Amino acid sequence: MPAEKTLTPTLRAVLSMLEAGQSEQAILYLRENTAKASRNHGQDSLEHANALEELGWCHWWTEDYANSFRRFDEALSILAKGDSEVFAEAHSKLFLQKALLHAQNGDIKTAIHFLEEKCNRSTNANPEILFHVANFHLMLGKPELAQEWIQKYLMTGNTSSIHASALILKAEISRSLPKPEKCFPDGLPADIDQASLVQSAVAKTTESDPVILLEVLEELYALVLDEESKNRILSEKANLFSVLGRHDDRISLIKQQESTVNTKSPFDLAYFQMAYGLAFAESFRLNEAMECYRKALEALENESTNQYRHQARMQLAMVLDQMGRHLDGASMAEMAANDAFEIQHHAGGFRSLGIQGICLLHAAQPEKAYTKLRQALENLSPNDPYAKLVMEHWDYHQDSKDCGCKNPDKRNLEKIRFKILQACPRGYLRNVIVHKDQNGYDLEFDFARNPSEETMSSIQQIAESFLD
Repeated sequence: MPAEKTLTPTLRAVLSMLEAGQSEQAILYLRENTAKASRNHGQDSLEHANALEELGWCHWWTEDYANSFRRFDEALSILAKGDSEVFAEAHSKLFLQKALLHAQNGDIKTAIHFLEEKCNRSTNANPEILFHVANFHLMLGKPELAQEWIQKYLMTGNTSSIHASALILKAEISRSLPKPEKCFPDGLPADIDQASLVQSAVAKTTESDPVILLEVLEELYALVLDEESKNRILSEKANLFSVLGRHDDRISLIKQQESTVNTKSPFDLAYFQMAYGLAFAESFRLNEAMECYRKALEALENESTNQYRHQARMQLAMVLDQMGRHLDGASMAEMAANDAFEIQHHAGGFRSLGIQGICLLHAAQPEKAYTKLRQALENLSPNDPYAKLVMEHWDYHQDSKDCGCKNPDKRNLEKIRFKILQACPRGYLRNVIVHKDQNGYDLEFDFARNPSEETMSSIQQIAESFLD
């Protein structure tokens, strides 16, 4: 779980400065605040500690991690001297935040060391700390240790806001053990809100092992009662099948979801066609993908809102581009951008302009392309996945390099990869990378759990059957 900070009015002002490119002014502003808090309230005051923490966050946001941790340590030193519950609570929160930031920065071992040391010094450990130690051990591939710490958490009887997340973590740990166990051997607790449990499972998708989380969701699906939660699990399973390259399984799941909708509105028809289209496109079944997006647009033809239309057109533009119809793709992306801007979906509009720019690059029209790419890059968040795609193409063409999108050998290796992932038995492979050189093919397997010799031999045979 990433560290989060509740923003104070001071930190909101600082973020505005940082967004305006005024990082030096922000640091100076917070240093003055820190000095003022020390003068007005004392060196060992809560106000001084809070001001140091705010300065630490500013350093963190500007990626000056050494100074960030230095300021947090100074604040913790002050808070440790206090003898009131307010000081103790502030110390506990900041201590945990610091550990989470270490983990977020890739230093999970340091985070574990800090938190375990604090637990060893305390007779009444904070349940949240126990939960995070268990999670970190699982992230490091140590499920047995993770199991010990999640049991310590459960023994506290904690039922706070993290309890649903802890039950999902326990389920993941159970499936990650050398001898996997059932996720919920006694069923779901009677006092747990099932919707919250499902939400906690879905929230884990960015940090969890997709093979393991898929098994957790499948067991959870059989236990939850309300249809909304069941449908949410099916949607997340479809996303995990995509991550794992199991697109046939994903298509089967979409059919299962579609079968539960008796009377379909135009939006329902469009939604399912777009879901099929994405699955076909990601597995290079481009003609089928194109047909799905056309059906989605037909379903929306008489609808007054462009809610789905711009998404369908943008995805269709990418399919047309992959098919070599670059100018058709550029025209479709332009229509998608117009649809998005019409409903004030600015991110969708600029993403579509970026896709239009990529299509124009592939069509050997760089001058027109750069205008669209620049508009997208100037208006999308750097973390937006489409912004990253646009930036990659911008960099390739600025350096006069081939982006590789039209490379038939590269595409063929991806097709082989998907065939292997789909055909291999579930529960083992996270991924496989297929390399080819003058000596032939080479396969790199990434396993969620180690297969037996017999299973490994079977996986190897299946994989080699797709190599020409």
